[in-house]
Amino acid sequence: MLLLLGISALINTASTAKSVPGIVRMPIFKRSQSTSIITKRRKRDILKEPGLFKSGLYNDYGSQYLVHLSVGTPPQKFTVTLDTGSANLWVPSVKCNPELCPHTRFDQKKSSSFNDTGKSFDLQYGIGNATGVYGTDTVSIAGATIQNQQFGLATSTHNLLTDVVSFDEDSPPAEPSQGSLAISDKVENGILGTGFPQLTVPGLGSQKPHYPLVFNMVRQNIIKDPIFSIYLGAATDMGWAGEIVFGGIDSTKHSGDLVYLPVTPYDTTSREISLDPSSGKTVDDYFYWQVYSQGISATNGNSTTKFDVSPDKGYIFDTGSTLSYFPQSIVEPMLTGLVGPSGYSYDPSTSSYFINCHGMPPNATVQLQMSSTGSKMTSPTTLTILASKLVIPVNGATVEDATKCIFGIGENTFLANENMSSMYLIGDTILRTTYLVFDMGKKRIGIAAAIGSGSVVSQI
Repeated sequence: MLLLLGISALINTASTAKSVPGIVRMPIFKRSQSTSIITKRRKRDILKEPGLFKSGLYNDYGSQYLVHLSVGTPPQKFTVTLDTGSANLWVPSVKCNPELCPHTRFDQKKSSSFNDTGKSFDLQYGIGNATGVYGTDTVSIAGATIQNQQFGLATSTHNLLTDVVSFDEDSPPAEPSQGSLAISDKVENGILGTGFPQLTVPGLGSQKPHYPLVFNMVRQNIIKDPIFSIYLGAATDMGWAGEIVFGGIDSTKHSGDLVYLPVTPYDTTSREISLDPSSGKTVDDYFYWQVYSQGISATNGNSTTKFDVSPDKGYIFDTGSTLSYFPQSIVEPMLTGLVGPSGYSYDPSTSSYFINCHGMPPNATVQLQMSSTGSKMTSPTTLTILASKLVIPVNGATVEDATKCIFGIGENTFLANENMSSMYLIGDTILRTTYLVFDMGKKRIGIAAAIGSGSVVSQI
């Protein structure tokens, strides 16, 4: 199924992309649920060492990764999408029409710790929007409690929590029962953004940025170190297969050493990427968890297709996007090199490519080269991914079972109207092959190969 929810980072619809970063929600692709899949459940537990908190991430059939949190006193529970490509936390308000917000809704009158800020929000996304008001309240996640956290109470949503479109008309989605805890526990019912504070304000609005939840965990001395790390798990590991650790690193979830790359700052006058990471930038100059790009290559075992990528484009790491998205000028030649010109077909309705489920050469790879500066390096950090990991089944639990598959990198032409067709978004299809450490203190991202993924992170 194609679930048009997408989740993340880049545009304000009233602004040009180069002048103002804002918010974008990429399409989320959701496979038909197979009765042969046994959902794996893991308890969300707390690490024993003080200042470290761990929570499970729910793999929602490869479409998105969900995490539990609660808001208010006494706590009201929500399941939200983990999104490194945006920065706001919001949940549905009891004032939202149940047809638009069909699951658990926050009732501020039932929370003794709630405070109204008197501020409203209007988050415009690529396929919908969420509007409402901001408040502050106690938020708990993974056993950690954050006081006076600003969050959004959505009083209206459009095409975000309810709109489902299926790839396979023979497999319509099941109808959720209104108010069902079992359904609400496993579906997106809000967003937890973990981007930088500046990203909480779409465009150049009059409101001031506020601290996202993970940054408040640092400010309130809740976590041991100013970091959070993410392991998504394999695409076929459904249920509570991933994890997020606040304040630490789970070394059992990656192979090889972590390689750290600086987050790209922005020139706050033009909102363009700064090519000088040593220029004394402050946290106010950062928006996305984004690193300098350098190049992309694809090898089918016999020949290699290479692409230069300007460092000022940058790779945005976005757990809220099901697919990764590159410009057409890269995706189609890449696919031609991997599976041949007749081995794929473009689906303009989803900006994705159908490919033969069994046509990818077994030793084919895709490589991303990343720079630690704003210029080309002779020894860039390189992430090598098995191309077979980018074959995503649409109508089966696994590639072996499926008769219809899509490539894990889509074409970002749907951003052309926003002047962002040259954007490089690294979504779940690539991120699940890695272990990621997001360092809020040193403004850097650590990357290593996820255990068992077959990926390699190296500096050649």
